[in-house]
Amino acid sequence: MPTVKTAISLAQELKLSRSGLIGRALEEFIAKRRNRDLLARLNLAYADTPTTPRPAAVRAKQRKVLADAW
Repeated sequence: MPTVKTAISLAQELKLSRSGLIGRALEEFIAKRRNRDLLARLNLAYADTPTTPRPAAVRAKQRKVLADAW
């Protein structure tokens, strides 16, 4: 099974246990997914923004999108 050998080699290279490597990989996966979801929400929020945005309206939209994301 090449996948297991790769995981063991990478864990050794990074001086981590296999479970530590898996934990780190999961943390990175979750962070990337959260960032992707946040970007999608921001893109959706700005999709209907006029070409000459009103600064107060844009800031309000930003606050809502960020508050909903966290």
